[in-house]
Amino acid sequence: MGGALGLACAGAGASITDGGLLEIGGQWREGGGANHEIDAPLWRRDASSYHLDCYDNAGRVLIARNDGANPINPDKWSRFDWTVEGEMSWHCHTSNDGETVAKALGVIAADAPEPQVGGCGCNGLDPFGSLDGQRTQRGLRR
Repeated sequence: MGGALGLACAGAGASITDGGLLEIGGQWREGGGANHEIDAPLWRRDASSYHLDCYDNAGRVLIARNDGANPINPDKWSRFDWTVEGEMSWHCHTSNDGETVAKALGVIAADAPEPQVGGCGCNGLDPFGSLDGQRTQRGLRR
């Protein structure tokens, strides 16, 4: 799947990004109250941190290594998918337990036609997290 996205990850010994600004980069307040800070080299969500490895804006996917101090699956690999509807951005922490970059890339992408209703989670029934409040920056370069 990584090849289909044109995504090459440093954890797999290749380049870091698609070369452009990270579309979802910035500081956000999630609709559920969590704080997100997404910039190189980290995605921070409250007490958890994820070390950005690679992303593809066209495929709206990001791969990151879970910080060793995270309470859930430290030092594993995560996949984040996102979508944008008008001024609204939505994210899905699609997977957080990849043993390798390849495993995280191989996880089936979240389905985003109606992110406020479902398409996220292991059964696809969970809604995406809304990142609709207080975006303080637009796109950050790695």
